[in-house]
Amino acid sequence: MRKRLIAGLAAAFIALAPAAGASPIDGLEVATEAHVDSPKVLWKEDNFLLQSEFHRALRPIEKTVNWAGKGKDYKGNPLHMYKVPNDPQWRLVGNPGQMLYAAPAVAGHGNKPIFSGFGADVGIPASRFRDGSFNLDLVEFSGPGEMTMFRAGVGDDEPMGILFSSTVKGQQSAWIQPGTHSHNYTGFTKPGLYKLTYRASARDTNGRFVASAPQALYWQVGGARPDPKNGIIDIAKAFAEAGETGLTTPSFSAEKLANPTDEAEEYTTVLKFNAGQQVDGRLAIFIDGYPLAEIPVKGGVGEWSEMLGTEDVSLQAVFIPAAKGAGKWVSAPLVYKTGNAKAEVTAAGDLQGPKKPAVRYETRDYVPASSDVTAEIKHDSNDGEHSFVTVTPSDPNVSFRVFGGVYENAEDNVPDCPLDFVSSAGHRTQKFASDSDICEMKDGAVVKLKLTPNSRTKMDVTEIVLKSLNEKASVKFKTAGPFMPRKTDKLAAYRLNNPGDDEGDTPDPGVGEVPAPPTGGDEPGAGENPGTGESLTDDVCKQSLNKPLSKAVTIGSGHIDIGAIMGGNSARLAIGDDSGKEAACRVWREPNSVTLFVSKHAYMRNPAEKSKSYEFMREGGSHVYLLPQDQRQDLVWPGFSTESLDPAAYPQGVTIEIQPGKMPKGAQWWAFTEPTAKGGKVGHIAAYNRTTKLKDVANVHMHMNWVFSKPGDYEVKVRLLPAGTERAGGAVDTKWHSLKFKVESKQAKPGAQKPGKDQAGDTSQNDGKHGADHPQVGNHGKGIKNLNYNVIVIGNLPKGMTTADFAKWVTSSNGSTIIKGPDGQKQGENDGKGAPQGGTGGTVMSAAAVTGGTGATGGIAATGSSGTVGAASPLAASSKSGKQAGKAATKGKITSKVNPQAAQTVKVDSEPYSERAANVGSQRGQALTLTGLGLGVVGGLILLGTYLWPRLH
Repeated sequence: MRKRLIAGLAAAFIALAPAAGASPIDGLEVATEAHVDSPKVLWKEDNFLLQSEFHRALRPIEKTVNWAGKGKDYKGNPLHMYKVPNDPQWRLVGNPGQMLYAAPAVAGHGNKPIFSGFGADVGIPASRFRDGSFNLDLVEFSGPGEMTMFRAGVGDDEPMGILFSSTVKGQQSAWIQPGTHSHNYTGFTKPGLYKLTYRASARDTNGRFVASAPQALYWQVGGARPDPKNGIIDIAKAFAEAGETGLTTPSFSAEKLANPTDEAEEYTTVLKFNAGQQVDGRLAIFIDGYPLAEIPVKGGVGEWSEMLGTEDVSLQAVFIPAAKGAGKWVSAPLVYKTGNAKAEVTAAGDLQGPKKPAVRYETRDYVPASSDVTAEIKHDSNDGEHSFVTVTPSDPNVSFRVFGGVYENAEDNVPDCPLDFVSSAGHRTQKFASDSDICEMKDGAVVKLKLTPNSRTKMDVTEIVLKSLNEKASVKFKTAGPFMPRKTDKLAAYRLNNPGDDEGDTPDPGVGEVPAPPTGGDEPGAGENPGTGESLTDDVCKQSLNKPLSKAVTIGSGHIDIGAIMGGNSARLAIGDDSGKEAACRVWREPNSVTLFVSKHAYMRNPAEKSKSYEFMREGGSHVYLLPQDQRQDLVWPGFSTESLDPAAYPQGVTIEIQPGKMPKGAQWWAFTEPTAKGGKVGHIAAYNRTTKLKDVANVHMHMNWVFSKPGDYEVKVRLLPAGTERAGGAVDTKWHSLKFKVESKQAKPGAQKPGKDQAGDTSQNDGKHGADHPQVGNHGKGIKNLNYNVIVIGNLPKGMTTADFAKWVTSSNGSTIIKGPDGQKQGENDGKGAPQGGTGGTVMSAAAVTGGTGATGGIAATGSSGTVGAASPLAASSKSGKQAGKAATKGKITSKVNPQAAQTVKVDSEPYSERAANVGSQRGQALTLTGLGLGVVGGLILLGTYLWPRLH
């Protein structure tokens, strides 16, 4: 009996550990209660290398273990649980209502339970790879349950995206862009010990296969924190060395927690061991043959509470006494399901081996039988805000990344409504946001889909272009370029530490083709590729941690940390830049030297219109500019980090104080984290109307949504303060720093200048006041030609500009123009008809025509004191006295008897500036490509602010 028990214990570990009996996580460094990038892909000596990064330090992943214990957010909501929604798109994750043990996508209080994702170093030489892409591949998986890494929207119908899956065929690879990392959920159907084996791979531009050696990463899901110092290092050995005497009346039971007070407790199971006698020792609990928890036994009793998931589990307990001869015991299997009545076993038994064997995924090269592929998009007519795209290859085993979305035109490189997923044998259809108000499929707008096969597939990237959200098209993958079979090759070494050992033509045992999920990256034609910067050396990057760079830069994409770092003997603020603009490494910058450029592609419908969770943004207007909490490859991704601080000097971290600074008139902004559960509340970080503090943040890495109500220049003041009531061992530089955002107007001209490698420090990006294009002819610019719109200037003309000047500048404007203000009033007194002729069929009318002067020709327009602007049709030919028009203006009404359907109304500030006009135009009318002039189109009229003249002069 003794030999059989020992053999059973050893067998249980053989599947997990290199040495029979030894704990597979014995001596490993525990990654937990921190932001963890694991695996993180690096490049070393002409090949990939996988490491784990936490506390700003790198370790080989096989020398670490991720522990996902229990945790709550700042409001007390559990973060280690995720209930699968009742939505068809979630069938890939689990059944409706199924509870997953999860590592959350949002950091909890104290970073509990764990804040884990995966990523890649800035220095990966992507330009050396075919299609500029590389993969992180899951090549083997074992554990008591199944695993899915995914991103999830908060709304009931928001899209979700799978990154990795242990069960969905073809979802075992991810594309990563240099310098990026993921913030995602990692969900497990059961707690226990898991082993995930990864490698990174690519094809170089000569067609040679490049891959790191497989490296294993352990996840201890649930259970007690791994503690080799105080626990049993080798359970099988300890059991063998324990005395022969068995326990006489032991028991092991499982029952639901009595009187639960929240959802976490409703799914909690109490596991209890009773030795039946006064004895101390250790109890190891197994789930489906895999280690779950190791706990102390005092006075014969040991107890552990756990969320076991919602599937049947088989539990066993192994008791090892502290003193020899005190009795040892292995329980018979105890089958239990969360929520059931109490179950108990008293009989002894043999320890089971793993019920579910390890799975190895296909890693061989794959030559498709066909290059045909079909894409079909169907707009969801039920909500009008989403579409479903299905991309299906003729060869069912082919997997590839699908990246793209809705673009303003075929030449644009950044989508307004992005799409990113993997088409695999188990997942061909993806839901994505396609709000028709944002993604207008007109005026040349298209849907572009870039299809990128994984590194082991003999195919080249191709593109499909569709002209509507209800269309189907078929193409062929491009003929594959160089594709060298896997032979012994230094660069194509299968094992990094043994260049001569590669797969050759020997098949791997596997379960089918490996595909490629999304983590973003190399969007079609999207500017520079992070990781290719050469102007700064690695030494300069390292030195910048002690002396941040002061060169002015504008950053429009990539990962940014507003970080607390060590500056001499004190903590100070700096900007951690992983964008790859100037270097293939992270560089630290002075905060005041950095401008974060918010592209017009951040424009979206205000979520407050749809969800009560965002009620606080309701006054921000119908549309806003959003930098999302999850990284979007074509937008800048700023967050906060205190990971670089010395924990010995700052055990409580620091406090980050955030204060609003300058912003466009009437603008609002917010920074907040998403609710941790559907129907939950957002986590408020900062806002335009208050000063806030992130108190006592230690070892924190957090990203959040940044929302701006209108285009323009924003300044956010940030500084560090000591944590707690007293300084915690280290000094703190409390100087205020400016965090600058430049928000581009949605009305920006397509193809306008974007921040790039050669535009460091450029402050001319369009923000509603400053344009990317500056007309320069004579001393007034080219003017406006052939607009066929009425033009209304809200407010006084700029100093030095007369109505006659303006009339000359507005050339060939086939509509009427009104100038409201003293300049116009004076001109109107001198000219009974309003003003000089300003173009074919148009008249530049003074304020006198509106406020009581003589009649107007070429159309009627009234500007009311209430700030309501009314415009008649540009082709209206009626005539009204200025007195009558003035009466209409006083009431803020529109006067147009010829074509009332053409009249448009919009509220604007009575104070003049083009930024407001551009914002109004973007909300209520079509975009006009003269954003540099501060134009906003509202139906049939254009609003110009008075900033126009000095900008052109």
